[in-house]
Amino acid sequence: MIIDAHSHIKIDEKIEENINDSIISMEKNGIKKSIVSIDPFIKELKCPKDFYHYVSVTDDGKNLRTVCHNCKTIKKYAKDPFEEYNDILLQNIDEHFIPFLTLPVVNNTIKDEIEMYRKSVYGLKIYTGLSEKKLNELEEFEYELPLLIHTGIQQNQNPKYMIEFLKKYKGYVILAHYARFCPETVDFIKNSSNIFIDTSPSNYLYKKFVKNQKKGGLFDKSDIMSPESLYYKAIELYGIDKIIFGTDYPFSSREDEIDILNNLKLSNDEIDSITYKNIKKVLGGKI
Repeated sequence: MIIDAHSHIKIDEKIEENINDSIISMEKNGIKKSIVSIDPFIKELKCPKDFYHYVSVTDDGKNLRTVCHNCKTIKKYAKDPFEEYNDILLQNIDEHFIPFLTLPVVNNTIKDEIEMYRKSVYGLKIYTGLSEKKLNELEEFEYELPLLIHTGIQQNQNPKYMIEFLKKYKGYVILAHYARFCPETVDFIKNSSNIFIDTSPSNYLYKKFVKNQKKGGLFDKSDIMSPESLYYKAIELYGIDKIIFGTDYPFSSREDEIDILNNLKLSNDEIDSITYKNIKKVLGGKI
């Protein structure tokens, strides 16, 4: 069985078509179920002056607001703009999907939203790329919902700024995108029973951060010579029981990710660990 532990649905006027396209892609590639969250680039997070400007979510103690880092445009919201999109996602998906609801990293909403959703969803997607806060800056809270956390190259997305948060979190956590092979976190992840990494999207990450030799992405490993090498490096650093298959669909091709998986020189049991057994630990009886 293959579970795609990292995928998205764009919430727009074509949502039914988007969902159907994802199901067709899953069936074509032998994927039984997909963990799914909304495409986080919602219209509220687009600068009205320039689509390509970087916009993030913050708070002023009372309201959420989005801030454009280029033209400084500020929009205020009485409630989290993701809330409506999360509800639409829940209303439209079927048994092919395992919903993880998207939250920005801001203190004045995350606790309330976890309380609101904790009994009706499988887990939460923490998208650090849209927040001005690092996870370590969050006030302490105790929950056990599975978390899927974006990791990236900006400072607030770097896994080394998540360690203190992760030490306190009691539920299962998947650090997306190989946790960027962040050297400060390798031993911590390896030795933490509740922390895993996902492989999404191996083909894209290899092409952008390894083959093209872009630095700062925490992937500049001289022994990574192919997308498959990302898996082998992850096994070496974290161990086979820490690795979970994900695609980042539709930002990446499921066909490409399955091809990489099929090219791995691993035993059937090792492949099963990556595609099913490890994510089953995270989700428990909810698969």
